[in-house]
Amino acid sequence: NSRIYAMDEFPTSSQNHGLLTGSLDYDDVIIISFIYGKPYQGVEEFSSRFVTVVRALQITGRVSAVLHCGNPYPLEALDHIPRIIMSGASAKAVETGIKVLTGDYPAKGKLIFDLKLK
Repeated sequence: NSRIYAMDEFPTSSQNHGLLTGSLDYDDVIIISFIYGKPYQGVEEFSSRFVTVVRALQITGRVSAVLHCGNPYPLEALDHIPRIIMSGASAKAVETGIKVLTGDYPAKGKLIFDLKLK
């Protein structure tokens, strides 16, 4: 029993409303986020709209995990999430990240740098 909601980087209020009210039908919410780096286009970070929606979902206590693909530093903007799975941005890395999330592949590995997660 699951459903996938796609969220734009800059979601509209009606998209936020649909996602938030639609999530009420489920016990757990898993966020899958992507950050694709583009040289010379500024700092890679989540938009404030995205962070606000994640925080609104966290108020319900149902955000159980984040699968994040790409540069991990934007995760520093989010409040504490109990389970974070990090993946590269390549198709193979994303596929493996989903297998870890579903329990079909063991979670292993170590970041080679420190993140300031809340």
